[in-house]
Amino acid sequence: MAKYQTQIAKEDWVNDVAVPAPLQGLWDTMKAAAKEHAIAKAAFETAFNQLAWDSGLSHRRQFKFNYRFGNLSIAEVDREVAKTERTATPKGVSLLDYLRQNGDRRI
Repeated sequence: MAKYQTQIAKEDWVNDVAVPAPLQGLWDTMKAAAKEHAIAKAAFETAFNQLAWDSGLSHRRQFKFNYRFGNLSIAEVDREVAKTERTATPKGVSLLDYLRQNGDRRI
């Protein structure tokens, strides 16, 4: 599915606009609703996948969700596994080597 496209050029957008004082309450209400939506969406998607697994879907699979025009679309995909953290490549002396070089008695 294609991503949303606009005819407005990137440089025509004005960012970090101050909300006019008379509209601040509505702006706050909209931000709060967006947070509630994100929480409800995550809960729904988690429960949907859990129900699918409880009903026999392999735990190696999961559903992805799309919401367009008030309709729900789903796709069954390979389950995403948490990415392992990369080990940082040392750029100099390690802490252990530093402590050894400087006579730290604890090591």
